Amino acid sequence: MTAAVIFQLCAVIDCVDGDLARALFKQSRLGKWLDLGGDQIVHFSVFAAIGIGVARANPFVPALALGASAAFGVLLCFAVIVRALRQPLAQRSPLLNKLLDATANRDFSFLLLALAILGRMDLFLWMAGIGIHVFWVALLVLQSSRATISMSRAAV
Repeated sequence: MTAAVIFQLCAVIDCVDGDLARALFKQSRLGKWLDLGGDQIVHFSVFAAIGIGVARANPFVPALALGASAAFGVLLCFAVIVRALRQPLAQRSPLLNKLLDATANRDFSFLLLALAILGRMDLFLWMAGIGIHVFWVALLVLQSSRATISMSRAAV
């Protein structure tokens, strides 16, 4: 529970520093990449730690496997996000851009906090361990389908 509250505070501070950078015109390409990379390190660590914590508290949940799945999914997701961000903005679909913007927030921190209060972190692990893979596959499909559309238009 304490860790969930600390994570929520971390998410708030992370949002504030980005907003301040934009408001003060101090944003940079390096800052964007540091923020994205730092977020992935935090997510990887959080998912792994939750897996370990739930495994200790409830040996009947495959928590280590789910935590490892979520943590590995963070790495795959990061690779797919980097691939997408290397494409010119004009070549990306609006849905892909919307999903890429969603990766910059930590809205899941509210769910994590609520489930921690309810003592149901096992549910969070199931959602994260499976959901992150659905997310990166969707990003990859959107990138691939957009590339196929662009190539077919160029051939015409």
